[in-house]
Amino acid sequence: MSPDRTDGHTVRILVVDDHEMVAQSLARVINATDGFEVVGLAADVGAALDSFSDTEPDVVLMDYELPSGDGITAASEMKVRRPQAKVVMLTGHDSDKVVARAIKEGCDGFIPKTAEVHVVIDAIRKAAEGEAVFSADQLSRAVHELASTDQPDSLSDRELDVLRLMAAGVSTADIAAELYISAHTVRTHVRHILEKLGAHSKLEALSIGVRKGIVEIPTSA
Repeated sequence: MSPDRTDGHTVRILVVDDHEMVAQSLARVINATDGFEVVGLAADVGAALDSFSDTEPDVVLMDYELPSGDGITAASEMKVRRPQAKVVMLTGHDSDKVVARAIKEGCDGFIPKTAEVHVVIDAIRKAAEGEAVFSADQLSRAVHELASTDQPDSLSDRELDVLRLMAAGVSTADIAAELYISAHTVRTHVRHILEKLGAHSKLEALSIGVRKGIVEIPTSA
């Protein structure tokens, strides 16, 4: 099945937060959204991993601070078990080091705990569609925290076009329209970009691209 699973598909979501009221409030809002279903709630790393295996969610909304570890550690293990699952960090810890580490571990996005409900819903939807959920500021700050590596960067002209549009925050569907190719072809290019850059996620590919001077992240107005 394609990683873009929102077309006629109920997006299955696991909410991980050790604050019961927060988790339940998020669950109510998410369940009230057409096409979304919360399939599990978890309050610590162990419970999150167990629920992840039992429910096989499409998207995990993951708190960073958890009683038995941190959300990035849980996200890393989830990505090993089911790489196609998307993990969006919901956190008040937006430091360069935290964002950089999350990128390295394959997380698919970051939203602050202070975000409005519609921002959370939009982030889940974008992640389920295979988009990277991040701000230009977050990615730019994280770039310098990522260690330099000797990754190959022999991207084709079309792969560079795709990467630059990704950096501008353009969705898969809009990249396809812009380049007059299919969404499937865009996803193939993205897969090749990740392989060539040695990246585990779109966010990491973008950070490597910025560090190497291949692309620039537009600054917020």
